[in-house]
Amino acid sequence: MNKNYLLGVASYEDPEKQNFFNNVISKRNKEYCNLHNIEYLEVTKEIYPIRGKLGWFKMFKAVEIVNNILNEGDGLIYMDADALIVDKNAELLPPEGKSFAYSIDTRTHTVWGSFLYIKIFGHKN
Repeated sequence: MNKNYLLGVASYEDPEKQNFFNNVISKRNKEYCNLHNIEYLEVTKEIYPIRGKLGWFKMFKAVEIVNNILNEGDGLIYMDADALIVDKNAELLPPEGKSFAYSIDTRTHTVWGSFLYIKIFGHKN
């Protein structure tokens, strides 16, 4: 049986921002996961810069999850720490027949979230 995950990563130096993540964004992520039968993975400690930037941590954590937790057909959703799921009924995983989807912030033209299914085309040794 396939399993889906949502990854939340946030470690702000500003206590107000961290409090907002902990009490608003994390809460909404958990509500979304409960509604859609998704396991919530949250990292708020031991976050460190990779390649000189904190922003790379989320990507490397996603790769770690893909390599160590996910199996073929499993899904992973990961978003920016300040992205809030407004519509809890929205389907964030890719539509049927697709293995990857992403959302672009139209204000800055950056990707704030990626949503993927894992498809293994060969065997890992």
